[in-house]
Amino acid sequence: MAQNGQVRRTTGGGYPRRLSVEEAAPILGVSVFTVRKLVRERAVPFYRVGRRVVLDREDLERYLHQHRVEPREP
Repeated sequence: MAQNGQVRRTTGGGYPRRLSVEEAAPILGVSVFTVRKLVRERAVPFYRVGRRVVLDREDLERYLHQHRVEPREP
């Protein structure tokens, strides 16, 4: 249960499915500022609930996979 008494939906790994910008930053391995920049540039999908930005964990994982750089062939 979340701190404010609300139940948070989680994925199978126990992580919440819907994340704030602050929660998304460590998943992407970047700063909160960088996540806000990605949102502003619409590089990652997000939801806007009032003024709050909410990101989906699966969308973040998909973003990471799309930006994977494969090693070069020797």
